[in-house]
Amino acid sequence: MLLYHQDSFFQVLEGPPAAVDKIYQRISEDSRHVKIVKLIQEPIDERGFADWTMGLGRMERDELGAIPGLNDFFRRGSCLWELEPGRARTLLEAFREGRWRRTVDG
Repeated sequence: MLLYHQDSFFQVLEGPPAAVDKIYQRISEDSRHVKIVKLIQEPIDERGFADWTMGLGRMERDELGAIPGLNDFFRRGSCLWELEPGRARTLLEAFREGRWRRTVDG
C-alpha cells in the first residue's frame, strides 16, 4: 500500500523480514528520498494488503479528515511523516477496510 499526500508518502512493506529489510535499506540509501521515518516494524500473522494491486484512488483533505482518529491530524495540515504509530495503524485500517480499497480494486 502506498499513499501519496502533499509531497509525502506512506508505504507499507510486507513480506519475509530479510526481504523487507533489503527493500527498506534500498529506499533509505536512495538520494531522492528524504525524511524517511519508520513508524512500525513488527511481525504479522498474515499480510494486510496481499491481494492489492497497483491502482490509483483519489481522496481529498476532507475525506482524510473524516477518518475517525485522524480528523485533527489532516485538518491541521500535518505531513505523513509526523504520524505516530497509533495513528499510522488507524490509517492502515482505514485503507485496508475502507472505501479506498474498493476504489482501487474496482
